[in-house]
Amino acid sequence: MKLRDKIYIITGGGSGIGRAACLLFAREGATVVVADKSAEAAGQVASLAGNGAVSMAVDVPAAGGWRA
Repeated sequence: MKLRDKIYIITGGGSGIGRAACLLFAREGATVVVADKSAEAAGQVASLAGNGAVSMAVDVPAAGGWRA
């Protein structure tokens, strides 16, 4: 539980290396925010990650695509 009580926002978390990072960080105790262009993919990874993970659809390169 090296990452307990930490929150990480991982862009590209819906697939590939981002997905692997989300799952690893959650396994180590972190709460992750799975951010991806695909809301569906982000939601699936957040469900797999557990530990309070949440998902959000974002398009980081798009102007304003990451603002709440």
